[in-house]
Order: sequence, then C-alpha cells, then structure tokens
Amino acid sequence: MYFRGATITRSNFKWILQKYPTFKDAKQIIITGSSAGGIATFLWTNYVRSLVTNASVVLSVPDSSVFLITKTYQTQVNFLETVTQNMFKLANIDEKTPLDLCNSRYKG
Repeated sequence: MYFRGATITRSNFKWILQKYPTFKDAKQIIITGSSAGGIATFLWTNYVRSLVTNASVVLSVPDSSVFLITKTYQTQVNFLETVTQNMFKLANIDEKTPLDLCNSRYKG
C-alpha cells in the first residue's frame, strides 16, 4: 500500500502556481502544521523554497511537533528514528530526512 500525499501536495502547489503566478514572488510564505503535521513542515519547506524567487521568504513554523530523541528501555532502539523511517517507508518517500541532509551539508 502506498499513499500519494506527496503527489497530491505537489499537484496542489502546481495548481497554486498556475492560478496565482505571483505566488513565486510572495513576500512571505509560512508553512505550518501541528503535532505530526509539524514534521511535515520540515519535509515541505525546502520544496516550497524551490518554487519561489526568494527562498528566504519561506518560513517553517511547526507547532507541537517536538519529539525527544530517546531509546526505548526494552530494545534500546532510537524511537524517533524508527518512527521516521517507518513513516517514510509507509509514504513511499525515498528522500533523506531533513536532519540527514543538514548533517551532510554542515559537518561540524
């Protein structure tokens, strides 16, 4: 089973760009979501930035999407990493997580 939320979301942005061509020149765009939808803000912000003339006008404001990076006491497996990987598999996403991308670009 594959969900096509990414395809649907991209088609929504395609529609917005066709219906409102000045969208690409917006002065401010805020991507937001709450709870698990807050995670989606991280997944979609870079995509929306690729659609506009000035990427710095796109802001990501997740609400209530902070998850602690902890290991479960029984399996000692990183719970958040496991949930994120399973979410990507379920959604049929083959892209890296934003944290992986960030870490690969900004090695400290």
